[in-house]
Amino acid sequence: MPKIFITLIVSMCLANIQVMASEVKALKRFDRLFDVKLIEAEIPGGAYAIVKNGKTLQVGTFGHRSLREMKSVNIETVFRLASVSKTFAATLTAKLAEDNILLLTDRIAPYNPRLRLRHQSRLDELTLTHALSHTSGLMPNAYDNMLEDGWQLPKILPRFNRVKTTCGVGQCYGYQNIIFSLIEPVIEAKTGTSYTDLMQAELFKPLGMHQASIGLKAYQNSRNKALPHQPTRRGMRQVKVNEHYYRIAPAAGVNASIADMAIWMNAHLGHSDHVISGSVLANLRDKRVETKREMYKPLWKPHLKNAHYGLGWRVYNFRGVELIAHGGAVAGFRSVVSYNVDRDLGLAILMNANANVIDELTIDFWRSVVDLNALGQKVDLAMKAP
Repeated sequence: MPKIFITLIVSMCLANIQVMASEVKALKRFDRLFDVKLIEAEIPGGAYAIVKNGKTLQVGTFGHRSLREMKSVNIETVFRLASVSKTFAATLTAKLAEDNILLLTDRIAPYNPRLRLRHQSRLDELTLTHALSHTSGLMPNAYDNMLEDGWQLPKILPRFNRVKTTCGVGQCYGYQNIIFSLIEPVIEAKTGTSYTDLMQAELFKPLGMHQASIGLKAYQNSRNKALPHQPTRRGMRQVKVNEHYYRIAPAAGVNASIADMAIWMNAHLGHSDHVISGSVLANLRDKRVETKREMYKPLWKPHLKNAHYGLGWRVYNFRGVELIAHGGAVAGFRSVVSYNVDRDLGLAILMNANANVIDELTIDFWRSVVDLNALGQKVDLAMKAP
């Protein structure tokens, strides 16, 4: 399959960047492994980016945007991010809070009048923070099935009065998509601007994320987009785009390229403080709630010492290193973004098929970086544009 591999430099002139010897080995090894794993899993197309010190160290693309048209994936090919969209929603909200446009303690109910819970007191307690940290106290993934069946939010929200609770508001973790998305009307009411326009004005444009967008229409209008694929008995098959999760934009509505995701990681590593301040980043990474269920995922279990959720981001203790991460999955797409502040290092992967190979690759990369780093060796790379 056609592939683009750009080693250590992507349209930039870098000079005297200090890189761990372990990271150099991981870069080379990862690119080979990326091809092998995607071929084994029969993934039609994918892309990855590795960033460090505010620069893009390595980008790789693989395969095709569509098995029907066989057009190659490149660094500007747009993928659906699915739940990685939550990192954008939380960042926007935290920025607005820093600018005193809203408060993270603002209640959700007044801006979502159709929402009902079993107890009025719970409804009164529910805030933006609870939505962004999945601490509503409700059973996980409440009514995702209805969303997937095509139900509209106005019909779903009143039915939350039937959802069982697992703890008090703010007291435990329960992953939600619909509840998370209820930040949108709060934001729009507080700013007088649509959520989509705010995301463009506050994040996409200032950061230079030129392919990033929100919503089904924007995805469809992209000329360079990856199309979804699902496994069948006869191999991967291209399928129609599932529009349902686009209805909850904060939870799953962002589209972006791997070039965009490199920018996004560098911003979260603190290299775009004119757009996302250090205090906003600290707020996002603050461990709001323990996520014990993450500790039992088969692929991750051997490597995690503990797991938490902040605001729109997961916070892992990965083999003794703090890893900030989030994954996304929707019919025909997978995504993951992960970074470590101490090493100023990040990895993002996008694929146009749903397979666990994306977790395998992420884990392998960070394991190789962390384990080889024990040698404590550093090399200076004087990199020049070719």
